[in-house]
Amino acid sequence: MLTRVTSLSVQGYNGSRGPLVQLPSNICFFTNLRILNVSFNRINLVDSELIYSNPSCLNNLRVLDLSSNYLQDYPSLLLRSTQIIEEVFLQNNQITSFDLGSIIIVSISINLSNNEISKITNNANINVSTYTSSFSASVDLTNNSEIIDVTDSIYEMYGACYEIQQIFNTSLPQIVSILTMSFLNINFARSKINCTCDQYYIQQSFLYSFNMSLSSTYALSNTMCTDQTLFYNNSNIAACNRSSVNFATTMPRLCILNSNNGNISLVNVADNITQTYPYYLPQIVNNSYCLFTFYSGGNRMSIDCVNESSTLTAISSFALNSIYFQNITQVSINNQNSVSELPAYLCSLPSNTIDLSNQSFSILNSTTFPCSSNNTVQNINLAYNQVNVVNLTLSNWISIDLTSNNLAQFPYSLFDSNESKISSKLLSPRTLSVSSNQLTEFDLFVYTYADTNTNLQNNPFSTTLDGYTIINNYQKRSLVIGSLSANVMLPNQMRFLLNDQVAQDYNTCTSNSLNYLIAIFEQIKSSNSSAVDIECDCSSIYIKEYFNSLNSSDKITNRFQCSNTSSLTIIQFENLTETNCLSNITLSPNRLCQFARLATSTVSNSNASGQSLSIILGSVLGSLGFLLLLAIIIGACYYIRKSSIKNARIVSYPNNSRYTDNNRLDAHIQTRNVRWPQNFALLDLMPVPPPPPRTPRPENTRNSKYFLPTKQSRRSAARNSPSYYTASVDLSQLDSIRHQRRRQRPNDPPIDHDAN
Repeated sequence: MLTRVTSLSVQGYNGSRGPLVQLPSNICFFTNLRILNVSFNRINLVDSELIYSNPSCLNNLRVLDLSSNYLQDYPSLLLRSTQIIEEVFLQNNQITSFDLGSIIIVSISINLSNNEISKITNNANINVSTYTSSFSASVDLTNNSEIIDVTDSIYEMYGACYEIQQIFNTSLPQIVSILTMSFLNINFARSKINCTCDQYYIQQSFLYSFNMSLSSTYALSNTMCTDQTLFYNNSNIAACNRSSVNFATTMPRLCILNSNNGNISLVNVADNITQTYPYYLPQIVNNSYCLFTFYSGGNRMSIDCVNESSTLTAISSFALNSIYFQNITQVSINNQNSVSELPAYLCSLPSNTIDLSNQSFSILNSTTFPCSSNNTVQNINLAYNQVNVVNLTLSNWISIDLTSNNLAQFPYSLFDSNESKISSKLLSPRTLSVSSNQLTEFDLFVYTYADTNTNLQNNPFSTTLDGYTIINNYQKRSLVIGSLSANVMLPNQMRFLLNDQVAQDYNTCTSNSLNYLIAIFEQIKSSNSSAVDIECDCSSIYIKEYFNSLNSSDKITNRFQCSNTSSLTIIQFENLTETNCLSNITLSPNRLCQFARLATSTVSNSNASGQSLSIILGSVLGSLGFLLLLAIIIGACYYIRKSSIKNARIVSYPNNSRYTDNNRLDAHIQTRNVRWPQNFALLDLMPVPPPPPRTPRPENTRNSKYFLPTKQSRRSAARNSPSYYTASVDLSQLDSIRHQRRRQRPNDPPIDHDAN
């Protein structure tokens, strides 16, 4: 839509001036503008850098009306940037100088009436030697200063020394005297020129270009000197033989006129890089314009885009390489008072520094701060925001200022990158300021970032127990032995308590790791006005015992004094042993580590070795116990079986009288386990065979207890043999059965009973 606008008028109304105090910076967005009328406003400055820095700005402008404002400076750069401008209206202002070079640029007219012009300047560094012709626009200087200073210095000022050189050296090629001809249509009106030898070169050039007489049609023909003589072909000037101007004071001096007139030397007119503020630099993005405004001081810039910053996706290398960009750290976007998200294109500032203080950031992550993959931004100022969450990983930062935010937890994620890789690149320590936030609990991990100076001052740390600041391992991570930070600034008068619980919370239950923990507390004690006490009772027994076992010539109480919550004196605590504390020690299983019991194991440099030894010893003892128990069981079973066999054995005798001493069969003895109770009933039902016929008793019978000598065979009787007998009896009744049988015939030989 803006490209369709060809005429724009912003004026006062009904006798009241308009609201403008300067030419709007977004005027460059009207690329097809032909007529611009901003008369009768309050404009006191036309910042020509706005136009000069954008070659295409107002490129198609034909008419410019700045009349009836409060201008004091001639808009030289604005006019120089235009290409086909025809009319310029600057009357009724407070302009004090006039740019003679604009006559070459404007094609029709320049109205400078009713101003305060008293001199000629070249603020746009216009070099007329680069022009081949002049439009010779008419210039109206009516009602300006009574005397206007016009001298020969204009030739050096506009780089037109060649116009004078060709006058004194006829062998040189002849060119049109453009600067001299520009005087023809200047209407000085009542303003006069002080005609002296200061106009010697001007007068010589007039005569060389226009001869002795000048047509009355030119306004120059009526220009008067202060002595009421005509300026053109003035007799006073004609009497001079050289110029009396002190050219050394000419600014700018684009060429040099030497005193011998014929020797003209040119000055290198290449512009030196001079930072003039404010400076404007446009950039075309997606058919829209973004305007970069650089302010004095060189570190602040604003960006204004037609369709806001969404149209800007990158800053061109041309812009980034500008000298104005080199020290930029502060950027405002579209006149916003504050931002809560950083545009990605600002991650490439050449200064490696960005100032985002006093903005509206509340969360820092890859969305709100998209510079995590960019190694350029190294210094970040985020002070005085509302940041309460930091979930951002940066790989190359040097300084981050988070002062005066709402953080309740230390920004650990800033250290989650490869620490060793970063530290090797940094020549000096990094700086992190988290002062004046809402930290209430302290974490010892701030001392493990050895390459970082950390500021934690002016935080409440209000969470205390018995007057001691609570130490909290927020990340539940183990302390890894390494270097310590030598510069952590804490609030004054902080107090910390050291005991076994703190060691467990940070997984420092071995001798080496415990020494590292003690070194951190010693660093706290030495580098800040803070106190560290040890709890002198059973709650610190393992810290004391482990420390003393590795430092035989030192005691933990020599490093830290006993706390005001201790139940023992220093001497009592030093004499305390684990045995005294077994009933009072509480080692929570929820901690990151457990201390090895000193009563059953020797303090070693590693808990793992003690645990392994315990497992091995337990396995060996358990195996031996099992083998011993198995041997006892086997022995008992063997003994019981052997006793059963011995007690269940009975004797069987032949039941037939035909068996004599010579042919008596060997008695067979065989035992059976008593398994079924019905066997006892069978024994009672068995018939008793009749006694054999009485035979004479040998004389030696009594001596042999009436038993015939028998011979026990080692061979078992056949199952069907009458001598195979089996008795299934209750062993407890065996003696009574034998006694009963003896009573039946005490004088007869024993009788074998067939149980079958």
